Amino acid sequence: MTVSDHVFQLIKSLSKSEKRYFKLFVALQGGEKNYLRLFDAIDNLEKYDEAALSEKFKGERFANKLAVTKNYLQELILRSMRAYHDNKSVESKLNNLLLDAGFLEKKSLYKQSDKLLVKAQKLAEKYGKLLLLIQIIHRRILLMLTTPGLKMELLIDSYYRRMDEVLEDLIQERNLQKADHKLFVMVRQDPLVRDSYLKEKLEDLAVSVRPPTVESHCTFQSRLLYYKFNGKYYRLKGDLESAHQYFKLTANLWEQYPHMITQNTRTYKTHLSNYLGSSHTVQDYEKFPEIIQKIRSIPSASPDEEGEVFANIYFYELLYHMNYGELEEAASLVPEIRKGFKRYQNKVTKGREISYYYNITIVYFVLEAYEHALHWLNKIIHDKSSESRQDLQSLTRILQLIFHFELRNYDILDYLFQATYRHLQKRERLYDFEKIFLRNFKKIAFSSAPDELAQSFAIFETELQRSAKEGPIPGREEIKFWVSSKSKNISMKDLYKLSRQQQKH
Repeated sequence: MTVSDHVFQLIKSLSKSEKRYFKLFVALQGGEKNYLRLFDAIDNLEKYDEAALSEKFKGERFANKLAVTKNYLQELILRSMRAYHDNKSVESKLNNLLLDAGFLEKKSLYKQSDKLLVKAQKLAEKYGKLLLLIQIIHRRILLMLTTPGLKMELLIDSYYRRMDEVLEDLIQERNLQKADHKLFVMVRQDPLVRDSYLKEKLEDLAVSVRPPTVESHCTFQSRLLYYKFNGKYYRLKGDLESAHQYFKLTANLWEQYPHMITQNTRTYKTHLSNYLGSSHTVQDYEKFPEIIQKIRSIPSASPDEEGEVFANIYFYELLYHMNYGELEEAASLVPEIRKGFKRYQNKVTKGREISYYYNITIVYFVLEAYEHALHWLNKIIHDKSSESRQDLQSLTRILQLIFHFELRNYDILDYLFQATYRHLQKRERLYDFEKIFLRNFKKIAFSSAPDELAQSFAIFETELQRSAKEGPIPGREEIKFWVSSKSKNISMKDLYKLSRQQQKH
């Protein structure tokens, strides 16, 4: 990646307020501002185009030294952002206090210097900045030695005792952080940790993770890491209820430390999203509206954070409406989801994207809006990344047959049926559900007279009841709604709502 690309990426990462501040910052400088013209030109590009920039500034003196101007522009942006974000983060405030304390110390103003170090120590204690806290305590010890007094020995013992406590907390955090990072790498290698060697490593890792000790010195960060690790661990073990309890503890911990939220909004929102995910796995939707509102109420600090919020919030809001049978409300989210995909297409993981497509397909299927359902289904079919999901590939082919049947696309139905049959036959095992579907769908689509359809669907419905013994199969429930709606002449939407209401009771 060239410096030019770096400048383009840097400018595109800036928020509107940061861009506005940059222009105010450089307005104070005299002389020509060709770098500002370059800033605007790069900001207007959709993707970096060196040739377009050279053409735009062709014939101008600075165009011959465009690389130099870009380097200067990058340095100026970073300098302005240091000023813009100065004293906004805890780290920035602490560094400024340490710089000021150092200046006062050089002027032999020791009491004033220590006063600032006391302020810095309190701030570092409050926000758990342990590395800086050790540095601050060390600075206070050195400062104390310059001003001898009767209580020096007592003060030294007090300072070093506190430093020992901080070091103990730091080691505890470090061990938990190490375990969390090892688990992250493990999941990257095998998302479900199915490999026997990785399973053994997972158990060894879990044994090494001990609960944070000494409650009075148990830091926010160590408790957070402990809860987060165990949430992931139990999810991988398939103990979803235990995982959910740990994700709940993680979310609740933030509420006990509200001052930490303001300094870590992105992490906070990620942990709330994890809690939403675990709530969905155990079918607990009570807190969904409250948590979604919390995430929405906190402004995002970067385009990446905006993309993460979009990927999570609309996904879980869609699931919430689906699980309460509120399908019209679910469908009303689709226009915003479309906009989000266009704006954040590089911020949404492929797995989440496919899940979005599938859920929207199901929403429109149950609403009997078959053209819309087919549109979103085709996105899954044409996405190469979905080919590794055999369960999804089989389901999409079955749904495709239903949609084309409902849309009366009879001219391609026979071809699609044969292709679906060949695809399912290639697998090692054909589920009873799939055998029953293929047999009955063939009769309904190609043999049954219009006045025999209701009876054919009734037989289809009876046979489908047998396949329930096979355990959960993606899409089977919705396909059963379709068959039942034809058999009983009731809308799929009403059957779906009734099913959700029965599940709640």
